[in-house]
Amino acid sequence: MFYDAFADWAFGQLERERRQLGAHRKKRIPAIPLRTLQQQVKTIAGGVISLDELNSEQRFNLINLAKLHTHLGTDFMTSLSKSYQDQRQEKRHHGWQPRHKRKPDRY
Repeated sequence: MFYDAFADWAFGQLERERRQLGAHRKKRIPAIPLRTLQQQVKTIAGGVISLDELNSEQRFNLINLAKLHTHLGTDFMTSLSKSYQDQRQEKRHHGWQPRHKRKPDRY
């Protein structure tokens, strides 16, 4: 019961983070299956019934399961943030300015 409840909560957190990241990016962010989360929670938690019975390392590992960074890896997450920054720089536009107020092009 604890495994299923925690896995459901972690799955909801992952889906929310995935939707937020995917809304502004061209790159597809893969989903993490619920069954995989349940198996990972079982291996980390052992025979635990509540969060109070976990030691700090187990609690830390379980909470990290609710973050996309844990499942997708550092390289993938940095590539997402890099592509997002590139898109922002391309689309940056500050509105129309009259010719006499524009900054000169300096190369």
